[in-house]
Amino acid sequence: MASSSLVSVRSSSAGAKLALRPTSNDVRVVVGLGMLLFALVGCGSTEANGTDPEDAGAPQPDGAATGPGASPDEPYVYERTLPRLTTGGSHTCGLKADGSAACWGSNGAQQAEPPSGEFKQLAAGNNTTCGLRPDGSVVCWGFDSVGETKPPAATFVQIAASNERFACGVKVDGLVECWGAHRTARQGNVPPPPGKFHEISAGGWHVCGIQEDGSVACWGANDSGQSTAPPGKFLHVAAGVANTCGLKLDGSVVCWGQESADGPPPAGKFVQLAAGPWHTCGLKSDRTVSCWGDNVLGQATAPAGAYHEVSAGNMRAWAIKMDGTVAFWGKKQDDNEIAPNATFWP
Repeated sequence: MASSSLVSVRSSSAGAKLALRPTSNDVRVVVGLGMLLFALVGCGSTEANGTDPEDAGAPQPDGAATGPGASPDEPYVYERTLPRLTTGGSHTCGLKADGSAACWGSNGAQQAEPPSGEFKQLAAGNNTTCGLRPDGSVVCWGFDSVGETKPPAATFVQIAASNERFACGVKVDGLVECWGAHRTARQGNVPPPPGKFHEISAGGWHVCGIQEDGSVACWGANDSGQSTAPPGKFLHVAAGVANTCGLKLDGSVVCWGQESADGPPPAGKFVQLAAGPWHTCGLKSDRTVSCWGDNVLGQATAPAGAYHEVSAGNMRAWAIKMDGTVAFWGKKQDDNEIAPNATFWP
């Protein structure tokens, strides 16, 4: 599990204030009895050691999340981790137990041919894939028409790829940088907003992210309201083509944008979200998967069982089962989209 810099939260009836400082420890967020507590896993204290939040280091987010809390009487637990599975236009990639990458599906632009070596995260676009190395560098492969496989020489802590030929990443200082076709007429030449982010998610022509204070900021296309985030604090966000969904502090889900495409989210507590073009899937606190939205090909009908993580793509979804193998539902977009016989959970 990768590191994060969330150190503590001071909570009150008026809300919670995040205190940030770089740390090599993982972070668990426990929400219960109306209070929010960020506790360092493996540490005996959540003190910020006098670090002023305004002078603190950058957040170091990891994308997917897991957590117990299946019982209504138990605290809601959220852990921010980098996702191990990513679904592109017609290919899918996953991190194997040893940290190497495996991809399957369409490979016309070599988007399913990852380089060797270890990765912390993968992010698949339509015909491209990007990987985050342990040293924070990013390498991309596949089709390149506008620089979508040419990431900047910077140190990143999380990346996100769009099916519309661009990708973005959260740098080690918490700022966001994008590459490829991220400044087009459709997107209105909108650069990433200033300020630090915990994580980001790239949709069709828009990007949304969790800011340092827990609010959501979006930029880019907004023709369906997909970039008009509601107020409040969030833990996690997932952007689709014309809609976005966010995970609130109590584990409930709220969506905005083209609701007719996905429909309203189900009730319950979730710990991870994955947005496809016209459907969304979420991992619930009991580790089952619930999907909503377009289901014409079964892409919103998740099989029963417990899972570590879910990833949604065009007309389909993949998930990592508890034994580390992957499950599929929906319609495969390529005859070669057959997962290898591998374990994708360490």
